[in-house]
Amino acid sequence: MEFVIVFGWIATASSYVIQIIGMQICFDIIKKGTTGDMTPFTFISYFCASSIWLKYGFLARINTLIASSFLSSIINLLFILVFYRYCSKRNTLHCYTFIGLLLLLLPLVYVQYYQTDIKLATKHLGLYAVLMSIVAYGAPLASLADVFRTKSTECISFPLVFANFVVAIEWFIYGGMLGDPFVQYPNLMGIVLGIVQLGMFVCYPSTNPSRAIIA
Repeated sequence: MEFVIVFGWIATASSYVIQIIGMQICFDIIKKGTTGDMTPFTFISYFCASSIWLKYGFLARINTLIASSFLSSIINLLFILVFYRYCSKRNTLHCYTFIGLLLLLLPLVYVQYYQTDIKLATKHLGLYAVLMSIVAYGAPLASLADVFRTKSTECISFPLVFANFVVAIEWFIYGGMLGDPFVQYPNLMGIVLGIVQLGMFVCYPSTNPSRAIIA
């Protein structure tokens, strides 16, 4: 049992590292003074998913999940604020934000006020959290079209993709130790998507070939 607790906190610490790596994206936005063609979908989907997992952690009483989800929620909210500050396409951001708020608030209101059975509330929110995690894990795949078009992985952060892949493996194992399929399933999807994204780095360089020729 002690090993399970220790492994859980290792997975939590790894999740913290991912948030630190993700901060580099914000620093790049601030440095450039613009978000460019970057989509806010990734930040908003991660914020919604981590907030749902935070509530699930409280219902299921999983302290490690509460700790990692709380930090993730705070940092992704900061990412969204930075994105808003430097975004030129405010209408698109407002649309994504509105949809995100609906996806976040509706299930929270349901488990808080309409589902009085705690076990059912936990189960239903767990299923929803799995769905939101799949959406969040798949968010970076929106960049794959650009990868195929430019034949370059320049628009994808290798450290972030690799870190997400490793952490997904850790949380999948931890979910198995807890016997909690809701923790396992989305991280299994994260592993699969991580393999797909890492495969892109094998197939394509990290710089745009056309730019390399010009240089």
